[in-house]
Amino acid sequence: MDADLKCNRLTCRRPLTDKAVVPCKIHSRSVLVDCANELFNPSRLCPACDTNLAEPDDVVVSLLHPTNDYKTSVLSGLTPATILEICSRAISFWQYQIHQESTFQQAVVRNLNDKNAQLQKQLDNVLREVESPQ
Repeated sequence: MDADLKCNRLTCRRPLTDKAVVPCKIHSRSVLVDCANELFNPSRLCPACDTNLAEPDDVVVSLLHPTNDYKTSVLSGLTPATILEICSRAISFWQYQIHQESTFQQAVVRNLNDKNAQLQKQLDNVLREVESPQ
């Protein structure tokens, strides 16, 4: 799967290229580093659910294109069960991201369809006015 991650901040939605910030393990939302800096307030609350992010691992900056040496060193010495658990969590993260993107795109389509219907009504009204005798 070679999909691009996008910032989950609705006002941003830019592709994540080098790094992503995952501010809360509960819903695995990934955001740009710049957006994370804007979203976090001094009380360190998750911008999506207001969960307190007091622990060091509550906010993770993830490299999206780690080197092969990094990948090898991270998994070296771990049991197969631990590696499979890590893989399972990574797949769950991607499932969530794809679900979020699908939900976002469905909302965009709904909004465009609503706008199209509204414009069609306006066009019909204009055509009726033009066609009706004065």
